[in-house]
Amino acid sequence: MRYVLIFLISLSVFSFENILQENCNKYKIDCAILFAIIKVESNFNPTASNYEKKRKDYSLGLMQVLPSTAKMMRFNSSKKFILKPENNIKIGSAYLRYQLDRYGTYKAAVGAYNAGSISKNFQNIKYIKRVEKACSCDLSKIPVEYPEK
Repeated sequence: MRYVLIFLISLSVFSFENILQENCNKYKIDCAILFAIIKVESNFNPTASNYEKKRKDYSLGLMQVLPSTAKMMRFNSSKKFILKPENNIKIGSAYLRYQLDRYGTYKAAVGAYNAGSISKNFQNIKYIKRVEKACSCDLSKIPVEYPEK
C-alpha cells in the first residue's frame, strides 16, 4: 500500500513538472523552493481545500491560493479557475515573486507567502522550517534572481 501511495504522489508530481518549470523560468523562482511550497501546502493534492478562519475563505489547490490573493494578483478569483493546477501554480508563483520583490530574500518571502498580505508578522518560523526541510535547503542562503525588465 505504501509503495502505491509513493507511486501516485510521484505520478502527480510528474504531471505538474512542466507547469512548475515554466513558472519557475517566467518568475525567476528556484524550482526546489516552489516544489517544497507545494509539498508543504497541499502534499501535491490539486483539489486540496482548507478553510482559513481569519480570512473567512478557503485556500485552494496545490499552492493553497486564496481567492482574495488571486484577485490581488489580477487573476480570475473563481474557485473553479483557482483549482486548475496550471492556474493555481501560476497564481502561487506570481504571488511568491511579489513577496520576493517586496522582501528581497527567500526566507522572508516564503514566510510572507504563508502569512498572507494581511499579516504584519510574516516570519512564521515553523512554516519556513517545513519548507526548508522539504527542499533540503537553508532559505537564507539561496540568492534571489530578478526577471529582466
